[in-house]
Amino acid sequence: MRILYWIGRVGDKFGSLERYNVLLAEKCRWRGHQVVVMHDIPNTVPEYVQRLQAAGSRLLVIGHTYSDPWHALPSAIRFVREWKPDVVHVHFVNPLVLPLLKVLQVPVVYQTFHTGIDHAISNRTRLIVWMCQHCTRRILAVSDRVRRDEIRAGVHPDRIRTLYLGLSLRDFLGSSNSCSGPIPNGLNGSKGKIIITVGRFSPEKGMRYVTEAAVNVLKQCPDVVWWLVGRDGPDEESAKSLVRQSGLNERIFFLGQRNDVPWLMRHAYLQVVGSLFEGLPLMAVESSAFGVPTVGTQIGGLDEVVLDGITGLLVPRASSSALADATLRLLNDPELRNRLGEAARARAHEVFDSERLIDELLDMYESDLN
Repeated sequence: MRILYWIGRVGDKFGSLERYNVLLAEKCRWRGHQVVVMHDIPNTVPEYVQRLQAAGSRLLVIGHTYSDPWHALPSAIRFVREWKPDVVHVHFVNPLVLPLLKVLQVPVVYQTFHTGIDHAISNRTRLIVWMCQHCTRRILAVSDRVRRDEIRAGVHPDRIRTLYLGLSLRDFLGSSNSCSGPIPNGLNGSKGKIIITVGRFSPEKGMRYVTEAAVNVLKQCPDVVWWLVGRDGPDEESAKSLVRQSGLNERIFFLGQRNDVPWLMRHAYLQVVGSLFEGLPLMAVESSAFGVPTVGTQIGGLDEVVLDGITGLLVPRASSSALADATLRLLNDPELRNRLGEAARARAHEVFDSERLIDELLDMYESDLN
């Protein structure tokens, strides 16, 4: 079977999504399938490229299907015509791709939705849903929250199912001994109490509220440091300004985008997530893999990873004070933190291990093609 795994809008990094792609390629090789991974932009991280090649997979770059469709789509069409894939699975790709794949008579086409809908359903959204239903064999959602939103937008309930993207736990845990970037500040002065937040500095990630919570917490806890990990965005400068004004710039550190998140997570005491909305927040799965509980916001998607009071604590979104209060609660109650962390670890292995989830996906490919 020839599989074109087309996932656009990804960065030049080696994170959980890229680890998932590597595991997919390895499992395809083991099951006797060929896979080509297609991106919008080049990914030059050596480990990613080398591991795809070692799995017998090809990495193809065709350009942005949204910002430059007149270049990207013809390139994709040429490749599909020449290679003749049996299955094409698209993520984060211009929906105009779907009718083109139908015209090209690709036997099996999948579409995965990654994000929920936090706005009124527009005619554009309904058109995308219509194309998905008429041009694909299956529609997948990365969480129950995303599935519910797509049904609200017009997807028939029988046409969409939830399949968590998951995390390659074996690979993620195995990479935790390697620090590929500079040793972060604060590692030796925290007495083991490092709080970590992983997320882009874009408004939907709520980094403004996380930074305000960090200032509040660290003023009360002199032995704690906070790592903010993620690529730059519109909220970064205001967050840095707040830290400077607080005088805590020697205990709150902006680490930027890192490819060694497993190593960072291994040193964390707990994680704080301030997102305003999510599809499926893999950073909460990442921390759970190490038994590190998450303080997060009560939003769809995140509440499927973090079970309030069982594997972590959830608070109302857009509230820095609520994030700070829950964080202080876990800092002051190590017994509760340990209990939540162990339950989080068990749930990550039971529900979100992509070893099992990718097997389930490949079973669907094979069944639908046959």
